[in-house]
Amino acid sequence: MSQGMCSEPLPGYLEEIVDRLIACSVFADGTRPNHVLINEYQPGQGIMPHKDGPLYLPRVAIVSTGGTVVMQLTPPKIDVLDDAEPQSQCNPLQIILKPGSLLVFEHDVYEQWMHGISETTESVIEENTINCHLVGQHVGDLIRRDRRVSLTIRRVLKVV
Repeated sequence: MSQGMCSEPLPGYLEEIVDRLIACSVFADGTRPNHVLINEYQPGQGIMPHKDGPLYLPRVAIVSTGGTVVMQLTPPKIDVLDDAEPQSQCNPLQIILKPGSLLVFEHDVYEQWMHGISETTESVIEENTINCHLVGQHVGDLIRRDRRVSLTIRRVLKVV
């Protein structure tokens, strides 16, 4: 069984990003991120819906660069009745991630909701998109995928 992740210093350019997130109160100084995952996605590539898990502090910051994508946020299933199929307490949501955007989520959304990006070369903005008005998009708009690089910034709870 693993004792935890091995501690290594972040490169200087990532430390600068972490410093800015702390300065903007995205993370408290006592919960300084110590892990940055950098992923590149080409048009048509995505990531299956998932939860990040208990290895990390239940708060994540995702910085998007390159192309725009639509992320799906899927609520947990709940049992309505003992013999009924589990159902979502609300419908899935979408959020548009533009170049330079910062998405932060924590608590229930981090621990219970799934997040993912469809494997497609384009997305249509739907009515369940929660930030259209903030990013200048409208329901029905088509977003064509370009190369995207994301930085997933978080704190590993147990390092050795």
